[in-house]
Amino acid sequence: MENTRKNRKLLRFFFSIVVAVSFFFSTVPHARAAVPFIPVGGKIWMVLYCTNGVLTLIGPPRPGLFMYIPFVSQLFAFYQIYRPGPCVLGKAVPPGVCNWGFINIPALGTYALVGTSLIGPPPPFCPGPPSI
Repeated sequence: MENTRKNRKLLRFFFSIVVAVSFFFSTVPHARAAVPFIPVGGKIWMVLYCTNGVLTLIGPPRPGLFMYIPFVSQLFAFYQIYRPGPCVLGKAVPPGVCNWGFINIPALGTYALVGTSLIGPPPPFCPGPPSI
């Protein structure tokens, strides 16, 4: 009778260890919450330097106002986010705010990943601002 009690205790112990280990290893190590990325792509039409980063006005095909914040946004070569002309391609996360003195300018999003061209391409590929 005592042997069966020991066997049950031992069986429960091993079962609890197996369950604990399976729960520990069943989680995905790099799981992330679903973030609604905004695709960004087009020619940089305008740049505004803010207190907390750079606000860029991007033209078609994926236009909008987007914030580049150093050490938050990951910038890839050719690092031409600071001037109008080059094309950008990347992902942004809503929202974005440009702090310009005491004025807060809302943006469509903040760049999460962004890469730029070295120079602007010919007009059919990345159109410039409309002429007035």
